[in-house]
Amino acid sequence: MRNLDEVGIRQRPSVASRAAPTDLEIADFERAFSLQLPADYVSFLRYCNGAHPRLEFCLLGASDSNWGVCAGIFYFLNSSEKGQTENLWYESELHKALLGDGLVPIADDGCGNLIVLDCGESPPSVKTLIGDAASNGLTQVAPTFADFVDMPIEPGL
Repeated sequence: MRNLDEVGIRQRPSVASRAAPTDLEIADFERAFSLQLPADYVSFLRYCNGAHPRLEFCLLGASDSNWGVCAGIFYFLNSSEKGQTENLWYESELHKALLGDGLVPIADDGCGNLIVLDCGESPPSVKTLIGDAASNGLTQVAPTFADFVDMPIEPGL
């Protein structure tokens, strides 16, 4: 996985700096949703725990004009703020009926589209939900979370 400083991952200025999730918080979340978060994503949470990247634009496909997913806001994990928007607990509960088992909303693109980890796959892949699940709006973005972090490029390149 690429150096997160290079991507410009930073905590949102509107929130106070959050401590990295503890092993217990991660285990409790995994147990509650019957899944295992991939190690690269757990490392990411421990690095920033709720943030947005400076590099937001990702290409999908071979064409330079085929702009794809951008991650505007990555969600955080904190057991004491389970009812807070942008918390993995809150977002997972909110979208569970729509997403089903094994899919964890980890971010949104700032336009209402979810970015999810498909923990039902091995290894877990990153997908985006454009529209709603009933319209089969899930599209794979990257084969792993590490690959997803490697995708952002400078806007206009």
